Amino acid sequence: MKEAVLPEFQKYLLSHKLVKERNVPFYAYWASKFLAFSNNNEEISVELRVNKFLDRLKKQKNISDWQIRQGEEALRLYIHHFLKGYTNTNALSKLT
Repeated sequence: MKEAVLPEFQKYLLSHKLVKERNVPFYAYWASKFLAFSNNNEEISVELRVNKFLDRLKKQKNISDWQIRQGEEALRLYIHHFLKGYTNTNALSKLT
């Protein structure tokens, strides 16, 4: 693995063969970006945070549609697989 961004998530993706190995660091990158965004929006539900985060990405001119799709997939894998659907704010905070 290239960087130590969310290393446990990266190991999870690899061990469960959920994404190609070369894409693992990018999925961790998107999840870490979401967590940083999420920490500033703790008063709203996780689902709404995800939607707001993706909307924010869509407004950035330097991000392509495929990157937004990859980011959305990364969040789905992070929240619903890695966290096993436990989307309590504390669960997100513990993993930042």
